[in-house]
Amino acid sequence: MFDYFKFSKRMTSAAPESSSKERMSGSIREWGWPYTSGYEHYLTEGQHRPPPSMSAPALVWNLAIWPALLYGEIETDPHLSIEQRRSRQDEKTEKFFQDINSFLEALQQRGRVAGSGIGRLNLTRPSLAANQIRHNGAERDPPLHAFKICEPQSLAFTLWWQDSAGKTVLNTRQTNPAPSDCRIRVQVQSHLDHVSLTIVIDPGKAWSAPRESDLTHLAGTRRARIGAHLEAIARSAARQIETGAIEGPNVPEANVGADEALALETASRFCFDDIWREFAASFGFEAIVDTLRKDESPIGEVFSDTRSVVLADRTWPEALPEAGTTLRDAIRARKGLPPRSDDANGAPGFGVFPRFNAEAGEPNSVLKAYMPFVRRMAPGSDDQDIIACGVFDWRALYVGALALHDWQFERDETDRIEDLYPAGSMEGRPAATQLRQLFLSKGQPHAKQIGRIVDRVNAITTMRHFALRNWQTIRNASYHIRILGDTLDGTLSRWNTERLDIEEDLRRAGDKQPEQDKKDIRTHRLSRLNERIEQTLVKIGAELDNIGQGGSGRLLYVIGRATYFSKQFQALLDLLEVDNIQTWVTYRQFVERNLASTFDSIETTGSRLLSLRNRLESVTNMVQTSALIVQTAATQSNTETLRRLASSGQQQLLAMLSLAFALLFQTEPLSKAINERWGDNTVLCAEFIALFFVLFFLAYAFYSVLKDCCMNSRRQRAIKKAESDSELDLRSDEI
Repeated sequence: MFDYFKFSKRMTSAAPESSSKERMSGSIREWGWPYTSGYEHYLTEGQHRPPPSMSAPALVWNLAIWPALLYGEIETDPHLSIEQRRSRQDEKTEKFFQDINSFLEALQQRGRVAGSGIGRLNLTRPSLAANQIRHNGAERDPPLHAFKICEPQSLAFTLWWQDSAGKTVLNTRQTNPAPSDCRIRVQVQSHLDHVSLTIVIDPGKAWSAPRESDLTHLAGTRRARIGAHLEAIARSAARQIETGAIEGPNVPEANVGADEALALETASRFCFDDIWREFAASFGFEAIVDTLRKDESPIGEVFSDTRSVVLADRTWPEALPEAGTTLRDAIRARKGLPPRSDDANGAPGFGVFPRFNAEAGEPNSVLKAYMPFVRRMAPGSDDQDIIACGVFDWRALYVGALALHDWQFERDETDRIEDLYPAGSMEGRPAATQLRQLFLSKGQPHAKQIGRIVDRVNAITTMRHFALRNWQTIRNASYHIRILGDTLDGTLSRWNTERLDIEEDLRRAGDKQPEQDKKDIRTHRLSRLNERIEQTLVKIGAELDNIGQGGSGRLLYVIGRATYFSKQFQALLDLLEVDNIQTWVTYRQFVERNLASTFDSIETTGSRLLSLRNRLESVTNMVQTSALIVQTAATQSNTETLRRLASSGQQQLLAMLSLAFALLFQTEPLSKAINERWGDNTVLCAEFIALFFVLFFLAYAFYSVLKDCCMNSRRQRAIKKAESDSELDLRSDEI
């Protein structure tokens, strides 16, 4: 890639030291602005690899793998710091891509031509704009942590599968592959959440030889076996049309003998299973085929496994001419060229690409011709609708055998077992663990176009599987959300009802209780109510965090990614240009009937979860605000009580002063002085007045203390009664 930063730096350093005006008037080569940070990354964003190039027939295996460590155990250790969690995240990401690269390197070292390079997916730390800011003379803030990521990358290479390699002999690199070696095209694409791996077996292409469409005379035992099985499928379809068997129902089969039925079943088992196990053994990665369990898979988890057979349909070699064909032949004749056959190649220079003639009913006829094979693509195909439709404006036909469930289906009592399960049937075999597909192109397809069709369908399937990967968890969370929402509604309703009951009880008390007692009772009962309600809200919050593995935050992430991929799935489905074939279920109909409600449920579950969290936060704030108001009122009441106590204390102080004054009159020096000055009567009068004040203030102080004690005793009895009522209510709630 062109290094823009070195280029701009070189231009800047080469500029003469002169004024900006002089620089502007000079040559453009003498100056330049530096490119912004990250320019080389977003410049190529979205520019992914071209589709795989293949011929027809071909066998395709598409795998989608995501890092099991990121979706398995959750780091719940509360002692881990943020820095430690960041470090572990980087370690997990690095471990996943190390496993992916180890797998890819092993493939290339065993199958690429000697001297070829070894491709890898590279991990990088992005250059963040926030870390490029320079502070003028000030100390810089700590740099923002940039996580290790694998930028969207494409990796494509070709393997040559030796005819001698198999279960006991591993494939090896060689300088010049033999004509018997089978071409394997591998394409890898990294994404934000996963890695997709596409493996194409192209039996018609040999080393340094043109691609062959006739598979009856292929060199090599393995290539010949592949060709024989694919030719058996094509011959069976052609025979269905030649004999007119397509005019009858699909079940029971017509004109399908025991040998042909067994050959079709063998071809299905070979194309969708046996050949890939053989390939895995030859290249040493049979573990990924034998199991999809996380504890045995060395490279994470496989969440999408798709096997496809790509055939060039020749059942109607004399098909009706389509628009543009006459013009194409006329132009070729003017140039002295012979009429072009649709099987010559897939890239016509004149006219239009060959398409299935929908107006003449060709798509339906072709599909019925291939039904004996489609019935044997997967166990239980007869018990489900087969997805079949035209794609890319009738450039090809798509057939998907989605019978992956172990259906308990009771047939009509008039159906005969020998008609329903003919020789070679897959009935009774265990359900397939992968999605099986059939692509039929009109004649020999364009190598890039058929690759684009297969790649597009595989991408759509991967997105569908990613969106549905956590459907069980999301669906289970939906029930929890509803129950917790009902609990929150009931808690809020009870809180409002009990608050009104408290106010009503105090209103009915009227003048039977002093105002201060009613205030204290109201404060106490409301405080206990708010405390109970707040405890219930805390429990609801804890339950809400436990409805998804790792807490509601992780559940929101899972729902967000599922919603994103469901929308991307439907957007790509529009680009597939699905065409309807009467009496068949198209891919779009399958989505609208079976998947649309599931995708809507995923999205609404996320909205409901957010809504419940917001409601819980709102109710909690409301209860806490009410508790704060109650405490404020209690503080005011306590302040008033302190004022009364202060007034009573002042009265007691006056009584003590009066007593001291009276005692002072009893002292001999003061009594003698008053007697000498005013006489004995004055002394007696002063003593009487002092004694009166002492008795008065003592009596008033005693009355105040007795009154406070009575009020406190009455208040405590009322509060205990309120506590008893609250405990009864609480026990009734628990019951």
